[in-house]
Amino acid sequence: MPSDAGWRLVREAVLPFGQPGVCTVVHVRAYERGHGDAPVVILGEFRRTGGSGQSLTNAIESAAAATQAAFYPAGEKLRFIQHTPYRLLDHHPVPGFSEVTLFGRRRVGPACRWWRRRQHERRSRWSAAATVVTIDGATRHVFPPPVLEDLGWEFRGANWRALEPVWPAAEADALRGQPDSVQDELIRPAEVLLPEFLGDTPVAVWPKDLYVPELIGGPEAARIAANRVAAVHRRQEQTTGFIDALTTTETGAIVTLYGAPTEKPDDQPSNPST
Repeated sequence: MPSDAGWRLVREAVLPFGQPGVCTVVHVRAYERGHGDAPVVILGEFRRTGGSGQSLTNAIESAAAATQAAFYPAGEKLRFIQHTPYRLLDHHPVPGFSEVTLFGRRRVGPACRWWRRRQHERRSRWSAAATVVTIDGATRHVFPPPVLEDLGWEFRGANWRALEPVWPAAEADALRGQPDSVQDELIRPAEVLLPEFLGDTPVAVWPKDLYVPELIGGPEAARIAANRVAAVHRRQEQTTGFIDALTTTETGAIVTLYGAPTEKPDDQPSNPST
């Protein structure tokens, strides 16, 4: 049986994943040991805010596909662990880890990707739009079209198994009891062990308020994350505006539903009000 020694952190990145406007970024840490062992990849969810988009739990397949495409495009089999700065079951502010088993994985070949891009381009030429006419004027709202995830890999069928990290004695003071609670909270950066997967190799963890993209990747990671968050906000505003237009109860309002040409990403957004 191979030794648990020798696991090394070989890749670490703040990686965009999923559809722009739906998902943002994920913290990827890849550990390798050699000897034919599958790399262990920890996918970390940064501190969530109102513009964080879809949770990592709900988009774990997209995060796995982005990781495979970015760091292991040749198709190496990977073992995935999901990390959150809180426990998934009860949301207490101590680091949570879960093994993620993905039962379906397939490579998307160049011809299939070309065909998907072509079909997506055809389907997304037009978007649903609604114009609301009131005594104050007319306002147009366009429903945001879907964005294609053009990756070379797809994953399906996620299943989670909770893992219990081991806290070394030197990290005992990193945990502090919460007032009126039997649960602890992480109050400073620390290191834990996941012996089932990484042996004695430590894994860094941070309190949830510190666990942000710029902590890992600096200003460039902060810029990438901010752009993805801005895309989430735009899509949410467009979606809300379109739904509000369809369901308006304003007296005398006239709502017209029609198709409008989809604006390309490099187009200047049109003024919604006329």
